[in-house]
Parts: sequence; structure tokens; C-alpha cells
Amino acid sequence: MRQNNKRTIFISYSHEDKKWKDRIKPHLVILEKLGCNIIVWDDRKINSGEKWYSELHEAMEQAIVSICLISANYLSSDFCIKEEIPFLLEKQEKQGMTIIPLLIRPCLWKAFSWISSIQMLPRDGKSVIIDYKDNWDVVFTEVAERIFSIIDNPNNKGNKSPLAPLSNLEFFQKVDLTRMPFTGAELFGRKKELEFLNNAWLSETINIVSLVGWGGFGKTTLVNKWLEIMEQNNFSNAQRIFAWSFYRQGTGDLVTSADQFIFEALAFFDDFAPSEGSLWDRGKRLEKLSNKYRTLLILDGMEILQSEHYLDQGEIKDPSLAIFLKCFANRPYNKNTLCLITTRKALPKSIYPERSLFQLNVEVFSKDAGRSLLRVLNVRGTDHELEDASESFSNHALALNLLGGYLTDIKGHHITNIFMIPDLEINNTHNKESKHAHRMLEAFERKFENSYQIELLYILGLFDRPIEFKAIKTIIHHIPISGLNIFLSNLSEADLLRTIQKLRHCRIILQESFHKPDIIDCHPIVREYFREQLRKTNPKGWIIAHKCLYEYYKNLPKKYLPDTLEEMEPLLLATIHGCLAGNHQQVRDEVFWARIHRKRNHYIWHTLGAFSSYISVLSYFFDQTWISPVKGLNDLTNAGILNWASVSLRALGRLRDAEQPMYAALEKFIEQKNWRQASMNADNISDICLTSGRLKKAISYARKSVVFADKCSDIKQSINTRSSLAYVLHQVGKQKESEKYFREAETIQKQSEPEKKFLYSLNNFQFCDLLLNQGLYEEVIKRSIYSLTISEQKQWILIIALDNLSLGIAHLFLATENKTNNSLKKASIFINDSVEGLRKAGQQDEIPRGLLARASLNRIKKTLNTRGMILMKCLIYQNNQKWNYILLIII
Repeated sequence: MRQNNKRTIFISYSHEDKKWKDRIKPHLVILEKLGCNIIVWDDRKINSGEKWYSELHEAMEQAIVSICLISANYLSSDFCIKEEIPFLLEKQEKQGMTIIPLLIRPCLWKAFSWISSIQMLPRDGKSVIIDYKDNWDVVFTEVAERIFSIIDNPNNKGNKSPLAPLSNLEFFQKVDLTRMPFTGAELFGRKKELEFLNNAWLSETINIVSLVGWGGFGKTTLVNKWLEIMEQNNFSNAQRIFAWSFYRQGTGDLVTSADQFIFEALAFFDDFAPSEGSLWDRGKRLEKLSNKYRTLLILDGMEILQSEHYLDQGEIKDPSLAIFLKCFANRPYNKNTLCLITTRKALPKSIYPERSLFQLNVEVFSKDAGRSLLRVLNVRGTDHELEDASESFSNHALALNLLGGYLTDIKGHHITNIFMIPDLEINNTHNKESKHAHRMLEAFERKFENSYQIELLYILGLFDRPIEFKAIKTIIHHIPISGLNIFLSNLSEADLLRTIQKLRHCRIILQESFHKPDIIDCHPIVREYFREQLRKTNPKGWIIAHKCLYEYYKNLPKKYLPDTLEEMEPLLLATIHGCLAGNHQQVRDEVFWARIHRKRNHYIWHTLGAFSSYISVLSYFFDQTWISPVKGLNDLTNAGILNWASVSLRALGRLRDAEQPMYAALEKFIEQKNWRQASMNADNISDICLTSGRLKKAISYARKSVVFADKCSDIKQSINTRSSLAYVLHQVGKQKESEKYFREAETIQKQSEPEKKFLYSLNNFQFCDLLLNQGLYEEVIKRSIYSLTISEQKQWILIIALDNLSLGIAHLFLATENKTNNSLKKASIFINDSVEGLRKAGQQDEIPRGLLARASLNRIKKTLNTRGMILMKCLIYQNNQKWNYILLIII
């Protein structure tokens, strides 16, 4: 059990006082982190069911200090009083071990002479729960200080190994595991998996481990247990340990955002501005920052961010997370860094290097492990009976936990009571892996019928993520809602807390998190089950409750217009609940357009850059995702929703998804005779068709965009669409017609803006592409310098990058013709500035242009190795027909 000769701080407590043990423990762990060569021990470090008593005895034997959490529960516990205390008192007398009694709550402690003879904390007969109710950290800090004074004393008899003083820190360790679900301590039959994780951490080649398995198989429990073991050894000297559960931000196919994870992880790794930069830039920054340290990163429940489309099965939908994992996997060597993922879907092997990614299938455990789990859950019966029961539930971890919770609520706790759980007809629509869990949940649903317990479980079904207690009370104290708060509204808060504890005892709700005690959580399978049951059996209650939550979250932000994504989260939740209530138009007008978009400012796009979070919420406005908006929206909103979807999906690089809403929006705009929007949509469709190699379609929609622009009498749109059409014609080889439209666009511009002598912005870049092909390099330089002056004045990041690209390519061609170092130096400066600018702009579909130009530059410089690396990066950024075709030509 002990490692590296560390001395033990032993915590003796009653399990009824577990939360107080969890509250004092961080104060003691600080001493571990400061290099005091100790380990804080409590019985959660025992591998349940495996020689637990010997492990406990060894921990007490190695203890230099023992803390006893005194309460009536502790003093009435036979095990504490008859087993632990006699041993500890003997060790105190013979070896000088220190005992620190800590009075948690008032009790008859003076009747015990061994306590009366020792200095109790808090002093003067005070107790933590009465005298330090809201400030218990004061007492716990005093305990930690007393322990430090003991272990820092070289004359202490119990200290047989050298102890490192506080000042001798090998490194500063930073740990944040607060977002991992609290799954409990029981883990059985996973010895090989735990050994594999230890080996993976020590491996010099494995960068990513993905634990793949069906829901409820115990992947998160396995990770939590491994983290406990790692913590005993100070996380094997890892310097940064950060965990994130994507379940906390919602479940379901509509969740596509890792924005909050990226922000929080960047802040954890001390990024100077976690919210700044493009999606791809933030992902790359996170990888670079994490690479500075010996890092252990946990990503739990990642399947909600993975694609189910057959063409890109398992790929990460969020760009920031995708680029982070790709860069993490492609690290050239491992220095004790590991990213540990749990998911229901395997990552595609074609994207990640085989040497650095290992995917481990987490299967159901054995019937022996199932028997041990039921035994620990206090279910009685012979070994054979328990094993048969485990097999009848396919040895499914979640189902067996629920079975144990169900049976321990029946007198006798005997496994033969399993006959009370009918082998229900499992609907074929239920996933195979969760059918046994559903069987148990239906049994609980029948057991709690017409009670406050079932109402509380249905309330959990209103949410797709962990819930704060205040939101639950909002539903309970709302107007009477049949099936949701009729019984609960009559409970006192104390009785409500008892109800929650009862459901925890039944293992339907997860145990209280020490880090976030006001959060109520459960397994996603549990939440999804009661969600569907409530929606199906009580549609009226479903709607009323979501209306209530819409009002609650709408009014939650302190500012009417929140500034950060974190501050805006309640508005995003308000949008979700308002849509689930069926009030889509109201939600769009009051919250989504007015406060999230800030109307035409499009704040969440342009300022926060939170496209992933945005698109997850926008999906609630659709009946058929990205194709058919919900009924009841007015025509303007309907078309706008489709347009917003196409813009956001395109910004995320999801061109295939972006195309369908563009077509639908175009039809709406034509019906409304909104020619300006119709022109813009047709232009966007043309661009996507061009990118994917559908050239005839690209030309067709480019011509339509010109027609629509002329109908709306918008001069700027007429200029832009002509330039776009000219660019498409240039790409298909129709050079003369292309130049005709470019010149026509420039003529129209001079009529409206006579002071502008050349096309500028994107129109200039497109025209210069044609001029480069015609060998007019000097004209390209002249025009691009002019356009760059304007774009820098306007601070157009993307256009500045494109103008630099035109200048760089022009100088590159001049260098090849004239073979002058001066032109080559200028080309290098402009092209490198362009690549940097394209990354900052966050336009994924434009970045390959700069990378390809840099590849050509390096080829001319005869740096073939660098060129190959740049081409590989280009493949990471873009994977569609157009760019693959160009790459094949260059290679």
C-alpha cells in the first residue's frame, strides 16, 4: 500500500460523517503537495472486497498522526471503538504516534477517558458544526498546522524516514478534478485495466488512451479509481492534472461544443487570454501550454462531441478540441504526458498516429466481479445466487448498482427478492447496452409511483446536465404541476434533502460532490430515461416546467447583456428550455436575438467566437436538424435561422452540414423577395460548390447571385457578386469571361466610390488570383498594397491576411523569374504574415491557401523537410476534394 517510504496521516471516522472527512482532507493534501513526504489515508483507498482489513491495519501501523472525527455516530460505531481506537491508543503509547480528536458535533465524548486526556479541537468544548458552521476551514487549518509541527520535528519518534521541508519543492503541482462525476469507491474486476493505465502513463510512445465502452459499463468509475491510486503516489510527479466531464454541459446528439472546456483548460494552464483567438488557435495554444509540463488530462464522456455520420464516424465535431487532440497525438515524444478519454465511440484510426493512440475496449466485467459488487452493496445470498443474478443483468455495472440500491431498500436485502423486479418487455428502441439499466429504472418508477421520489426523478429529466439545487426548487415552488411538484411542494427543505439522500442510497442519484455540494447529478442513462418518460407520459407538465425554467434562466444573469461566455451560459440554457416549452418565436425575440446576438452585432460570433456553443443551442430551433426549422416561426425568423445555421456551420468547417440550410434559406428569401439575402445565400452556395469541386453548380449559383443582387439595387452586393462569379469562372478556366466581370465590378465601384481607384477587400484578392495566372505580378503588387492600406485602416483581419498572401505569391513568382534574394525575402515576410493572419481570423477553409504558399516558398528555398511538414499540417486543416487535388499536384 505505501509507496516511496511515505508516512501516513490516518483519518478515523464513521461513514455517516463522510462529508466531514471530505471537507478536512484538502487541508491535509496540501501537505502532500508541498513535498512533506506524507500520504493522507482513509478507507476509500481500499480496493473494496480485496483484503480490506489487512490494508486498514497496515495503514494504521504506518501512521505518524491519526485524526479522529468525533461524533455520536463515531462513538456508537463498534468498529471504530472496538477495532481502530484500541490499536491507535496502543501505538500512541508504544511508538509515540499523535492522536488528534476533532469534535464534529456535540455528543457525550467526556464519558470516554481517552478523549478527555487528549487536547481536543476545536478548543474549549466547541464543535465544528455548531461553533464553526459557516467557517470550518479555521478549525481544519489549525489541524493541518498541528500536523505540520509534528512531521517537521526531527525528534518526533514516529518519524523514521527523512521528511522534506516545505521550502524544498521539486515542482509546483496544480490539480483540478472538481468536474469529474462522483461515482463512488466500488470497483471490481478491472485489475488489468488499472495496470494498463499505469503502464500507459509510463510509456514513452502513448500520448492518448481512449477507454471505449457502452454506457453504464463503469468507464468513469475506472478512471476515478485510477486517479485515487495515482493520488496516493502524488500523481507520479505529474505537474498538471486537469479533468473535465462533457456530461456536465449536456447530453444528446445536439451537443457539439467544447468551448467551455477549452476556456477553462486554457485558464488552468495559465493562458494570458483564454477567450481570445480563433477556435483553431485556442486548440493549438492549449496543446502548447500543456506540453510545457508533465500533464495528465482526463476527458470524460467525449462521445457527445463525436460525429455519427458514416463518412466521418467518431471524428470530433468541435474544431478547438479536434485540433488540440490531433496536435497532442502528434507529439514527437512522450515525457510522461497522457490524455485519458472515456467514450462510447472509437476515435478514427486514420487521423491519429498508431504509435501514440491506444483504444482499450471496456467490456462488461465478470460474474465474480458482479458478485463482489452486490456483496459490498449489502445484498445477501450465496455466491452462486449473486453470480446468477449478475449474469441475468449481463454483468452491467450500472444495472447492478441500481439492483443493489433496490434490494437494500427491502427488508432482509436478500437476492431472492429479485423476483419482485419483473423481466419487463424491453422496447426494441432501447439501446442494447442500457436495457438492463432501463429495466431497473422502470422498477423504481413503479415502486415510487405517485410519490415525491418519482416527482424528483422526473424533474431531473427536465435537464440534460447536472443541476443546481436552486433550479430544482424553482420547479418545486412553481404553480402546481401535476406529476412534478404536487407532493414535493408539501415537503420542508429538510425533508427534500432527506428525499435526495434516499435516492442516493438507492444509487439512482450520484453521491454528493465535495467540490460542488449544491449540484444534483445522476448517470446520463438515468437522466435520459426519466426525460423520455416525462415527455411521453406528461406532455403538459413537460411544457409548463420548461416555461418555468425559461423564466428562471432568463432572469439569472446579473447583466442584461453578459460579456463572457460563462456569464452568457444562463441565456443559452434559457433558450434551450424555452424551445423545449415550444415558445420558439418568443425565445428568439427576447433572448436569442436581443441578448445573445445583440441583434446585428452578432456578439456571440464576432466577439466571443463561440460558434460551437452557439450551434448547439441553435439546433433547438429545428424539427429536422439543419433542414427544417420548427413550425410557428414567422417567415423572417424562419429564413434567418437557416441563414445563421449555414454561417455558423461554415465557420466551423462543417461544409457538408452548412450546405443544406443554405438551400432552404435561399428558397425562403426568394419567396419573401428578399433579394439581398437571396443573393448572399446563392453566393455562399456557389463558394461551397467550388470548394467541393462541383464546378457547374458553382457557376450556376454565382450567376443567380448576380441576378438577385441587381434586383435589390444594392450596389455593393452587385460588385461583390460579380467578383465572385469572375473568380469561379477563373477557377474553371474561362479567363476572358472572368476578366470581363472583374472589370465590370471595378467600373460599378468607381461609380459609387470614385475615390477608390481599384477593387479592394476580398474582391481584390480574387482579381489578383486571375492576374497572377496571367503573369501580371507587378500589377498584383500595386493593387494589393492599395487594398492592404484600406484593410489595415478597417482592421479586417482576414482581408489583411489575404492581401499579404497576394503580395507574397507575387514576390515569390518574381523571385523564380529574376532569381533575386530581395524578392524571396519579401515573399517570405508576406507569406508568413499571411499564415499567421489566417489563423487569427479563424477561417478554416482559407488556411490551406497560406500553407500551400509557404510549401511552395520552402520548396524554392530547397527545404524539403519543412515543406513536407507544412503539407502534413495542411492535410490536418482541410480534408475535401479541392485541396486534396492541389496537394497531389504539388507532391
